[in-house]
Amino acid sequence: MGPSWQGAAAWRTTWL
Repeated sequence: MGPSWQGAAAWRTTWL
């Protein structure tokens, strides 16, 4: 896909 899912994963990780 691209940085789309990567960005979401990183954001979720930082949020958790």
